[in-house]
Amino acid sequence: MEMSPETEKQLAQFEQTRQQYQTIATQLIQFKQMIREVERALEETGKVDSNAKIYREIGALMIEVSDREKLKEELMDKKETMEIRTKSLQSQEIELKKHLGEMKADIENAFSKES
Repeated sequence: MEMSPETEKQLAQFEQTRQQYQTIATQLIQFKQMIREVERALEETGKVDSNAKIYREIGALMIEVSDREKLKEELMDKKETMEIRTKSLQSQEIELKKHLGEMKADIENAFSKES
C-alpha cells in the first residue's frame, strides 16, 4: 500500500514527537532519582554526629564541608530547583502524550481513507 505524501509527513512528525516524549520521560526519571539522592543526603546530614566530618564531592575531589548549615541550604535549593524542573517536565510529558494520541488518531484516519 502506498501512502500519500501527507500521511508520510504525519508519520514523520509522529515519530519525532514520540522521540521527544521518550527524551522527556527519561529526563523525568533522572530528575526524580537526583531528588531522591538529595533527600537522602539531607537525611544523612541530619543523622550524623555534629563532630563528624562531612565531605562534598566536587568533580573527582572530596572536599571537607566546614559549614553544615550552608550545605543543607545548598541541598535544599538544589532539591527545590529539581522539583520545579520535574513539574515542568511532567507538564511537557502530559502535553506530548495528549498530542501523540491526537496524531495517532489522525494517522489512523488517514490510513482508513487511503484503503
